[in-house]
Amino acid sequence: MATPSSDPEKRIEEAGDQPLGELLDAERTGWHELLTLIESLTLEQDLEPDSFLEGWSVKDLLAHIACWFAEAGMVLAQIRGGTFHGRDLDVERMNARCVEANRDQPIQIVRAEAHAARSRMLGELESQHELTPDAEAWIRKAGPEHYAEHLPHLRDWVQELRVTQSSSEAPKAIDLTTVPSLFAVEWQLPLVHD
Repeated sequence: MATPSSDPEKRIEEAGDQPLGELLDAERTGWHELLTLIESLTLEQDLEPDSFLEGWSVKDLLAHIACWFAEAGMVLAQIRGGTFHGRDLDVERMNARCVEANRDQPIQIVRAEAHAARSRMLGELESQHELTPDAEAWIRKAGPEHYAEHLPHLRDWVQELRVTQSSSEAPKAIDLTTVPSLFAVEWQLPLVHD
C-alpha cells in the first residue's frame, strides 16, 4: 500500500482533485510573478513612498499581502477545527492596520513575514479534510484574486521604471549583496554577505 505524499501538490495530483490543483497552480503562478517583479527592483525602489499605490510603497504592498495570507491561515485553521462561522471584516481598517504595523520594519522582515504567512496558509490548506466553499473562497481571496487585484499596478510601475531607467545614461546597478533574495528566504537558503 502506497503512503500518501507529504507534498500537497503531489497529494492533490494523486487524489485527482482538479479544482484544488488548479487553485494551487493559480496561487503559485501569481506569487512567483509578484516575487519576480519585486526582485527586479532596487531596495530604494521597494521603499519609495507613493510609488505603487497612493501612499504605499512596494514594501507596504508586500506587508498588505502578508496580512491577508495570515488572515487566511487563521480562517483555514478555524474551518479545520469546525469553529469558523463566517465573519464581517472591515477590509479598509485591516489593510490600514497591516501597512501601518509594518511601516517601520525593514523590507527583509516584511519579506520573511510574507513567506512565513504564505507557508502557514498553504499548510493549513493542506490540513483541510475537504475543500469547503469557505476554504476555497479564503485561498482565492488571499491568493489568486488578491494577486489579480495588485499585479497590474505593480507591472505598470515596474515597466515605468524600466522605461525611465533605459532612457537615462547609466542604469542603476542592483547590488545583490545588500538586497537579500526573496528566493533565498523562500527556500530557506542562508544569505551570505561580505
